[in-house]
Amino acid sequence: MKKQFSIVPTLKKMSPLLLAAFFLLPCAAQAEIKAGSFELNPYAGYNFFDNQHNLEDRPVYGGRLGYNITNHFGIEGAVDFSDTGVDDKNAVWDDEGKFTSPINDVDITSYSLDLLYHFMPESNFNPFIAAGYGANHYSPEINSSDMAVLNYGVGAKYWVAEHVALRADVRDNMIIDEHIHNVSATAGFVFAFGGTSKAAPTPVAVQPAPKPVAAAPAPAPVAVVPAPAPAPVVVAPAPAPVVVAKEVVSFNLLFGFDKSAITDDMVPVLEQAKMILEEDSTVNFIVSGHSDSTGPEAYNQVLSERRAVSVKNWLVSNGVSAARLEAVGYGETKSKYNNATREGRKLNRRVELQSK
Repeated sequence: MKKQFSIVPTLKKMSPLLLAAFFLLPCAAQAEIKAGSFELNPYAGYNFFDNQHNLEDRPVYGGRLGYNITNHFGIEGAVDFSDTGVDDKNAVWDDEGKFTSPINDVDITSYSLDLLYHFMPESNFNPFIAAGYGANHYSPEINSSDMAVLNYGVGAKYWVAEHVALRADVRDNMIIDEHIHNVSATAGFVFAFGGTSKAAPTPVAVQPAPKPVAAAPAPAPVAVVPAPAPAPVVVAPAPAPVVVAKEVVSFNLLFGFDKSAITDDMVPVLEQAKMILEEDSTVNFIVSGHSDSTGPEAYNQVLSERRAVSVKNWLVSNGVSAARLEAVGYGETKSKYNNATREGRKLNRRVELQSK
């Protein structure tokens, strides 16, 4: 019996976890691959066995435990199990690694150590490539020892919360000695722990108004001494008027990559800014939005305008007069920090509020 590989039966046998992934996609939250974090990945899927193996395609279940050395590179160990059986029971043994009658049921335990490279670690969507080395243990055995396996493939993680992601993998699991290629497709969840945390919002920096300058006392009256030719009276000039500078407020709000919505961790900073704005209702402010240099310049301009409008709308909805606020976007034209570094790009994704 010759097995033909087709995408149609593959889709029919997809794990229910893959279907759950599609329903959860709209729930994505800002997240990233964090250096120094651990990841636990329970998964399920399907094994598609090479004809030479003569085994039935069956579900596979397992788990991975990984560690992200950097936000790009990770290492993980994997163990999974598949309960299968002989496909063509009339076949005769003619190839290494082939199962034949009288064997019927076959249990396979696979284990490997893999290396991953993430292409977009700072995004919600993290495609990656993976490769590793391990072995298959068969029961009943058809070899004197476990069969060495080299695996390689592609996958992706999609974060639905800061510490939870959906993950899908497709791997070619090649049995090295016999050059048997078994393909596996799996899907599951990722639970992340630890790692370098995100930068906290920049605190408000308030420049206090200068203290009023005390006016000089009026000059004492000049005594006039009677004389045949009295000297003219010299009157000291009046002191110059005192100018008191208006209060100046300047602070930053940091946004996530490609984000313009107000998040919960921004609210304490916005509340503090609102209190300062309410102290003097005569001062107007410019709300200026900015972006890093990632992506097209025209897109970054629109993104910076959306960020400025988000902050203005929050302040207006919380009692600040809209007439006092002007929202302006500057795109990537006024970067304060180095866009060549991850930290610099994060600090450039900001909104500043400054009095006119």
